[in-house]
Amino acid sequence: MIVDTHVHCSQPPSAERPWDSSFDPKKLAGRPWPVEDMLGEMSAVGVDRIVQVTPGLMGWDNRYSSEIAVENKGVAAAFARFDLATDDIAGRLRELMMMPGLTGVRITPMTPAEQAWFADGTLDEFFTAAAIYSPIIALYAPHAVEDVVSLARRHPNVHVLVDHMLLFHGDAEPFSQWKEILGMASTPNLSMKVSNFPEVARDPFPYVSVHARIREAYEAFGPDRLMWGSNFPNCQRACTLKEAAGYLDALDFLTEADRRKIRGESFLSVMTKFKGTRSA
Repeated sequence: MIVDTHVHCSQPPSAERPWDSSFDPKKLAGRPWPVEDMLGEMSAVGVDRIVQVTPGLMGWDNRYSSEIAVENKGVAAAFARFDLATDDIAGRLRELMMMPGLTGVRITPMTPAEQAWFADGTLDEFFTAAAIYSPIIALYAPHAVEDVVSLARRHPNVHVLVDHMLLFHGDAEPFSQWKEILGMASTPNLSMKVSNFPEVARDPFPYVSVHARIREAYEAFGPDRLMWGSNFPNCQRACTLKEAAGYLDALDFLTEADRRKIRGESFLSVMTKFKGTRSA
């Protein structure tokens, strides 16, 4: 069972479901990606199931993610977007997670105002509620390694999926905090999505320039806490889906058992562990 833990399915905009007006359509990598098209592309490269991550272009509207998770066996899970900049975080999170098919929530504190959530108690309030209503949280906060670790340690009943290894493709030196990122392995409720290496590599497939980094991540976290994702369609700025799906085969330090874990078993294990722990 190969599971792509990070894809962005999207609908074309409509009067009922418009895109976020602040979103740059150029970030779409060409076009919207309805689930039917996405599953077809994934099947062609050997992926059995996908994890939907509601894309920014949909704003805070998670209806499509809910619908495709319910209606398609090829969707293993769906992660919603959640607006932390409004009141009643616990109540709104409870309401959101009552939508069928939603597995967890993704939080992306990127701007200075959003990064302040680490210090002003907003993320602690959210994680306290998440322990009850949504115990699996995907978190992407590049350049905030210490904040992510501290937050996760304060909330050990929340399992955090760290998106993209906290690497940012736009950085001149994406690995400037790599030592600190590897140190995150000492926090047991953190797992890492191996979902950005092709985009931070400086050479073509199979991205030999980052193989040593991948090995260091493997040695630090082990295959049970690493989860492969393509970041499709966004990864097309750097590689094809076939390349994103295939570079793990070039890593001779991985056993076949390791590859099975990283390509699906590790994520499904976390899903199984937390299934049924969410409160209504």
